[in-house]
Amino acid sequence: MMTVWGQFADRLVALLPTLWPQVTVYDGPVSDRSFPRDFVTVGFVDGEEVSGSFEPTTPLLGDLEEEVGTIRSELVCQTGDDTLSVMRTRAFGYVDQLKAELARDRSLSVPAVVSVDLSADVLPLRNTEGAAVRVALVLTYTARGI
Repeated sequence: MMTVWGQFADRLVALLPTLWPQVTVYDGPVSDRSFPRDFVTVGFVDGEEVSGSFEPTTPLLGDLEEEVGTIRSELVCQTGDDTLSVMRTRAFGYVDQLKAELARDRSLSVPAVVSVDLSADVLPLRNTEGAAVRVALVLTYTARGI
């Protein structure tokens, strides 16, 4: 028995730069204090205490073991511009690209994963630096036969 959670997080870290070449991808929290214009933190959402979760099932005789898990990540689009709609449009453009990839590949090419669903929490911000949009992405996967 093994968990898929780590493999799924690693796959996101590898996949997102190919989907979003203009977005800096971090494995966990921002590590270099640069806070680029657009960035995503895989397995980390600022202000939250967990990266996600997973729950394996105990199979009945003859059933395949199953795992349902979530990975939380945070996409941030920010600029010195005061126009919130520009940041929102950019952030949801990225989200739409991820949704298209999920429609194309329901497992995100992770062995044993049979489906992935996306949900999000959205937080628009205005501060001294201008407008920003934070999108807490929640990817929920189901793996079978692990």
